[in-house]
Amino acid sequence: MIWNIIYASNMLTRGGSYALKLLMNVAPEQISHHLQGDKFVDNYLLYQLALASDLLSRQFHSYLKGNGIKASTWRVLACLIDQPGLMLTELSRQVLFEQSRLTKTIDQMVVEGLVRKQITPDDRRKTALFVTVKGAELVRPLIVKAKEHEEESLKVLNARERKSFKNTLRKLSQRHGRSLL
Repeated sequence: MIWNIIYASNMLTRGGSYALKLLMNVAPEQISHHLQGDKFVDNYLLYQLALASDLLSRQFHSYLKGNGIKASTWRVLACLIDQPGLMLTELSRQVLFEQSRLTKTIDQMVVEGLVRKQITPDDRRKTALFVTVKGAELVRPLIVKAKEHEEESLKVLNARERKSFKNTLRKLSQRHGRSLL
């Protein structure tokens, strides 16, 4: 879900990453005055998407960092675990990384034994990516933790609102790009 917020925000504005960078230095206790609704940004969709994404991602990334796991490693493993054989180009879209950055991340993950590359039989220029046993052992408990984090983060919404919220994010992503889910 967090990736849908980030993706929707980035697709709705060309400066989405800039907005996220600006919000990186906003402490959670400084957010309460933004909830009053009296300023432009209080009702500006892109700002609210970026703010929610930053705050929720920062919480989960803090957990990852505390366990010695890079956020980039998490994103790659979370995508590949359910999509074995994904190509680098598609994976870069899903993890929201430029392909050059992702290539470096994948190469490091291969060295760490978390991911393996396999040349595709139909086109030797293409490489499929797979999670190794070690990578699966790392990511499975993280998926459980991510689901717990999402559940906790969305406690302010009832089940119907949660479903509607996720559907709305998917619609925004589809309208302005493509869905990640």
